[in-house]
Amino acid sequence: MNLEDPLCYGDSTGEIDLLVTGGTVYSVDDYDVWVNELLSGPYVRNLPEGEYLIRIEDLNDCYTETDAELFNPPLLELSFDTEDAFCPDKPDGEMNLYIDGGIYPYDIEWNMGLPDNEDFFNELYAGEYVATVIDANECITSDTVLVDYTHQSCLVIPNAFSPNGDGFNDMWMIEGIELYPNVDMRIFDRWGSRVFFTPNAAGDPWDGTFDGRHLPIDSYHYVIDLNNDEPAITGNVTIVR
Repeated sequence: MNLEDPLCYGDSTGEIDLLVTGGTVYSVDDYDVWVNELLSGPYVRNLPEGEYLIRIEDLNDCYTETDAELFNPPLLELSFDTEDAFCPDKPDGEMNLYIDGGIYPYDIEWNMGLPDNEDFFNELYAGEYVATVIDANECITSDTVLVDYTHQSCLVIPNAFSPNGDGFNDMWMIEGIELYPNVDMRIFDRWGSRVFFTPNAAGDPWDGTFDGRHLPIDSYHYVIDLNNDEPAITGNVTIVR
C-alpha cells in the first residue's frame, strides 16, 4: 500500500494505491475494494485528510481489512511586523514578512512594485501591500498588510524662530519641506504685505528679513502651497529675539 498525503492543507488530493495479491480471483479487477464502506478500486484518488478503513474481498467473499491514515501538511500562513512611516509622503516605513507552514521552499510575490522573494523592506511609503506565497507543493496563500503613518502632514513647521545671529534657531526651517520640490511659500506681515516669497522653496529657509532689512518682532502669516492635490497650509510664525 502506498499513501500520498494531500498536497495542501484542507484539500482533497490524497491518494491510496493498493497492491492486492492472493485469494480467489482471475484478475486484479475481480477484487472488490471498499474504502470507508464505499466501493472503490485499488487506486483511490481525491482524498482529504482522515482515517480510512479498507476492506478487500475476493470472488469467494473472503476478505481482509486494513487501516490507512492521510495527513494534511501544515497550514500555510503569513504574518507581518511593520513600522509606520512618519507621514504619507515620506518613505521610511518598514515591514517584515513571516511564513509558517506549507512545504519549503517558498516563492514570494508582491504588489506595489516590490521585488519578489524578499521578506524584509524598509524605505516604504504608507500603503497596503499584498504578499502572495506559493510553497513547494504549489499551495497558495495571500494576505494584505497596512503600513500606516503616524503624522498627517510630513511638514514639521516651527511656530517661532530667533534671527539674532547667535547661531541657534536663526532660520525658519521647515522639516520635511524637501519632500515637495514644487512647493511655493509666501509670508505676510500683519497688514497683509508680502515679506517673503519663494517658488520651489524646498531648500530656501527664511532668515527673517525683507529686502535685506531685519523685520521686527511680530507674528507673520504663512501660506505654503505644496502644488499637489492637498489644500495650502496656513499658519503663523513669530519672530523673537
